[in-house]
Amino acid sequence: MANKFSDKAKKLLKSQEIARIATLTKEGYPHVAPMWFVADDRYVYFTTDSTSLKIANIEKNSKVAVLVDSQDWHNPEGILIQGKAEVLKKGDGDFRYSLNLMIGRFPCEKKYEGPKQRVIRVTPIKMAYWKLDT
Repeated sequence: MANKFSDKAKKLLKSQEIARIATLTKEGYPHVAPMWFVADDRYVYFTTDSTSLKIANIEKNSKVAVLVDSQDWHNPEGILIQGKAEVLKKGDGDFRYSLNLMIGRFPCEKKYEGPKQRVIRVTPIKMAYWKLDT
């Protein structure tokens, strides 16, 4: 079962639109991509195309890292999530739920709906939240 996000982490996740997701290539190198995301109480979700490198990487190794930060260097705040990623496609149980979350936050996602659309669901295993008061 996924770890629940703290109230502080939830507030940060709702306030930011871009996360960076790191996957591992077949050669073992990190591949980091900035992406729109949405989070509920337990998971982080991303949408992408079935032919993306992220999907290929996750299918070989489900370990990922996700970084969300405020990018406010006068009041830095962030969360680093290490976890397991699953690829959801149309017909999978939580596909429609997670896609609706994304469309609710980013209405332009609707135009990408189609047979190649995938949702990446990240289950947090380990999380580190920080906020530096300056």
